[in-house]
Amino acid sequence: MKDLILIAIFISLAVCLSAQKDSLINLYGPYLGQELPDNKPVEFAPGLISTPGNNEFCASFSMDGREFYFNREMVIMVCVLNKDGWSSPEPSSFNGEYRNHEAHIAFDNKRLFFGSSRPPQSYGIWMTERAGTIWSEPQRLTDGMYVTSDENGNIYYGIESASGSMIVCSRYVDGRLSEPVIQDIQFAESTVTPSAKFHPAIAPDDSYIIFDNNEGLFVCYRQSGSSWSKAISLSEYLGQRKATIPSISPDGRFLFFAYQNDIYWVSTDVINKLRDQHSLKQK
Repeated sequence: MKDLILIAIFISLAVCLSAQKDSLINLYGPYLGQELPDNKPVEFAPGLISTPGNNEFCASFSMDGREFYFNREMVIMVCVLNKDGWSSPEPSSFNGEYRNHEAHIAFDNKRLFFGSSRPPQSYGIWMTERAGTIWSEPQRLTDGMYVTSDENGNIYYGIESASGSMIVCSRYVDGRLSEPVIQDIQFAESTVTPSAKFHPAIAPDDSYIIFDNNEGLFVCYRQSGSSWSKAISLSEYLGQRKATIPSISPDGRFLFFAYQNDIYWVSTDVINKLRDQHSLKQK
């Protein structure tokens, strides 16, 4: 009997030690210490962020590169870089008991936007503000979904209307979003459903915008003033037609997107090369 007890104790200790080891990911440096991708998309942090049996999507790094937010199912997860390296993914403090998704941390590193259906309001865009190291109680800003922002403070997001989905631009001023301006985005291919435009991802310098629809990722390049080039299929260029939910790293170097329930990333050099191929103007 004593031998059985000892065996059980040893097994318990082994499990505990294994769990402790798993919680120490021993990753340091930018982008969770991952090898940087080139022009071919690869899974981001496989086994840690992109994991078997889970639906992971929506990648967002803070401006200083020390926080990483993403969704695992309908829970917003976060990893933090401290003196001991990157922490393991854990639910963010503002999740509460609700289904939340699609977090985006602004360039000022003080505001974080996300989508939520928390009561008593209907689904919409919510925001939490940082007070020291603590995120405030979230407040609902407006109808819409999936916020992205550039380094100048412009905020882009999607809204639904009777004619379909569209992308709008606004600014956060005096505690509220300004009147949204609809972005005139047209497709280069007539076969693409024109009313389907979801999940905008604006470049930090506002030089291009990526979004998805039912057919994959598309990119538009900034022309003169507020106009955009016609949208070009980016998914075909990447070789992943069903890619969705794009985001751009704050330094503008990498494109993240969801594909087959995992998060992928690729160098944004592919976006610049595609612009050159189509002889499109830069801002």
